[in-house]
Amino acid sequence: MKRSLLLIALIITTITSCERDDICIDETTPNLILKFLDAADENLTKGVSGLEIVYLESDFDTLSGTGDSIFIPLRIDSDTTKYKLTNQITTDDIRVDTIVVSYEREEVFVGRACGFKMVFNNIKIESSTTNWIQDIETVENPQNIENETTAHITISH
Repeated sequence: MKRSLLLIALIITTITSCERDDICIDETTPNLILKFLDAADENLTKGVSGLEIVYLESDFDTLSGTGDSIFIPLRIDSDTTKYKLTNQITTDDIRVDTIVVSYEREEVFVGRACGFKMVFNNIKIESSTTNWIQDIETVENPQNIENETTAHITISH
């Protein structure tokens, strides 16, 4: 009798002390999506074969990639992120442009498992050089980055 009561008490204690699973399945802080377009016809995408992105004034790693779009993180500790975009057209022809993305940061509570995520509002972008980038603009005005479903900035080259 004492054994069965002890077993029942142990089972009840085990069941009531369990917490629900804290796995984050919601969206977290979104990345900036750059989409590359053909300057001759902006309805066509145009990949960048030797793209390298270096973060200026930041500890982020250098990113590289190919294709017509790339996902890159924005700084969550500042209202601006500066990038140096390198396009290696040939072995001897390497072109570099610098862009600055400015925004307003907003912390949004996602849930207990995920905590907070950062949303970026009123995105503005500027480039002081035109070595390979011919035009750069936000897709919407004002552009807000809340998710990673579509491109946020288009770059014509």
